[in-house]
Amino acid sequence: MRSAPNDANLKETPTCPKCGQLAWETGTKYGIRAECCGLWSWNRAPLADAATHKLREQVHSMMTDLRVGPGWGVLEEMTKRAGWSRPIKISEMNEATARKALTALEDIVMDIMAGNDPLKGKR
Repeated sequence: MRSAPNDANLKETPTCPKCGQLAWETGTKYGIRAECCGLWSWNRAPLADAATHKLREQVHSMMTDLRVGPGWGVLEEMTKRAGWSRPIKISEMNEATARKALTALEDIVMDIMAGNDPLKGKR
């Protein structure tokens, strides 16, 4: 069913970047799944293809591995190295921003391996 949000606290149904129509939404036990034209998302995030979802998963995994405790140092450092003015939610990353995030995270790992931990005292 195509639907508009029925709760003021929820984001709007995503629009498909391929056809311009509202995505189809299905309520699941994991949340709202939206899909259209081979793209999909969860909880009304922008629609993305399989390659972008895979990149987002890699970003999430690397951030989890680098973050120890409740610190936000890795997010701040990734944002700085990616050249962004503010953090971007993983669920809102497109393929280009996810690749940029991965490159920034890989650079952080290389610095840590070289003995220059940019996150020291931040995590």
